[in-house]
Amino acid sequence: MAEDIGNFLDNVASKNFANAEKEFSDMINARLADRLESHKAMIANSVYNGVDPEEVEDDIEDDVDNVDNVEIEDQPEQEEVEADEEL
Repeated sequence: MAEDIGNFLDNVASKNFANAEKEFSDMINARLADRLESHKAMIANSVYNGVDPEEVEDDIEDDVDNVDNVEIEDQPEQEEVEADEEL
């Protein structure tokens, strides 16, 4: 995932917005798919194993929080972009 974010940022920095849009869409779709699978598992455990859905949801939220807190290494410094005088 860190590589995807790096590719996305590289595309934005080089003003290659078509590829940046694809990278962004791929990252969002992957996160949504993971989240959907987690909820499917939560519902299946609730229905077939009698597991409390709120207990499983808390575990899922903890996992998601851990993913969100991952630091990205080797991130290039952001360059200041100067606006063109002529538009």
